[in-house]
Amino acid sequence: KGSLQPCSCSRAMAPANGRSNGTGSNAALLPTSIVEKVFAACCLAFWFSVSFLGIYTLVVRYHLDTGLSLGWRKLHDTSSGCLLLVVSCNGVFSELRSTFGELKEIGFCSSIAEEVLKLVFFWATAGFISEGPWSERDSGMENDGIRTFGHVVCVCGLVFGAIHPGMGCSRRRLRTHELDRQQARLEEQRRAVLEEPLDRSEPE
Repeated sequence: KGSLQPCSCSRAMAPANGRSNGTGSNAALLPTSIVEKVFAACCLAFWFSVSFLGIYTLVVRYHLDTGLSLGWRKLHDTSSGCLLLVVSCNGVFSELRSTFGELKEIGFCSSIAEEVLKLVFFWATAGFISEGPWSERDSGMENDGIRTFGHVVCVCGLVFGAIHPGMGCSRRRLRTHELDRQQARLEEQRRAVLEEPLDRSEPE
């Protein structure tokens, strides 16, 4: 009796300076940063290029061999094209979820493990498309333009894969900075709205 109880509203108050610390439930409210969006656009372009190579493999193979017979070469090229399509769809889904999804409290080690898996995923895909039916002289699908395109996409995949671990470990800091930037912009707009009537009331 007579003891002081802590006010329940004090536990729900935001930090005094209006900044989010990016931990707990606040992490789910952090907006996606511009750097993440630009990097995601580059990665999506890579995965769409991979899907194009998969479609090219399927279309050209069936154009060259329209029969119902299923030889080893046709089986290999068909499986390669389907594999590239599945891998690209998985990459697009993973990239969109990582960029626009909520940050989860899964621990630092788990985050590192996830980013290392993405690194291997990017590099394995890039190595797979470095050569293909479009670069084999005896496959009937040789195309110098597609070969060069595959080499460019391969290099991009290696670069994006190397950047991905650093980007993944920096998402919380980038989103916290983006939240602070948006709050500062909203504060400037609020001040401009409050000062506008005063400017109009000044004598000419």
